[in-house]
Amino acid sequence: MAARAVRDSYFETGLEILSDRGFGGLKLAELCQRMGVTTGSFYHYFTAWSAYTADLIGYWRQDRTVRVIEAISKEVDPRRRIQVAIDVALSL
Repeated sequence: MAARAVRDSYFETGLEILSDRGFGGLKLAELCQRMGVTTGSFYHYFTAWSAYTADLIGYWRQDRTVRVIEAISKEVDPRRRIQVAIDVALSL
């Protein structure tokens, strides 16, 4: 698996943990357990936990922004675009 895909898997798993357990539940041990990897594997892709969490925020922002843009670009009616943007944003 390409390094980018592996990093994205770490991010998606981190977002799942945040959804399930909140910020306090986002721990390295939990992340590695859910992914079935060792902490050594984690540090192969990230230099530190703080680097991971900073990149996780960037990943969330980029990925979710793209989802909203893709959804509203399909709509022609400006009022409908606003409603779609709200609906998609609330579903994230």
